Amino acid sequence: MDNFPTFKINGILLKESHFLRIPEIHFNDGEITDSNINIQSQSRDEKIVIVELSIDIKSKYKNTIQFEIKASMVGIFETEKAAPEHLESFSNINAPAIIFPFLREHICSLSIKAGIQPMILPPINFVEYAKSKGNTIKSV
Repeated sequence: MDNFPTFKINGILLKESHFLRIPEIHFNDGEITDSNINIQSQSRDEKIVIVELSIDIKSKYKNTIQFEIKASMVGIFETEKAAPEHLESFSNINAPAIIFPFLREHICSLSIKAGIQPMILPPINFVEYAKSKGNTIKSV
């Protein structure tokens, strides 16, 4: 176990939240036409890793945007003695997997408050997501 770095969660914070809807939504015919998830990370020094997980969702009906959601959350993590490859792997897989349930809950809550059907985002396999983006995968 000495070879694997440990990471401590210092905080998970809502960075941005935007919701827009038209007054009359066609619930049965509207569909999610555009969704995008984005991961950005930075290291402040050798000990602090900041990872931002963002999502954009749009629903259209007959070329009219029914609603759109943009939200991002930031995770602040602390580590000691993490090699660069472990930091990269943690930033692309583990940190987003830790942050995602918070973002998922926020979007579900927003949708309920907006009077639309609850949006429960499906789970994401961040290992496969990282591979699809061409990131090198190392176990952490």
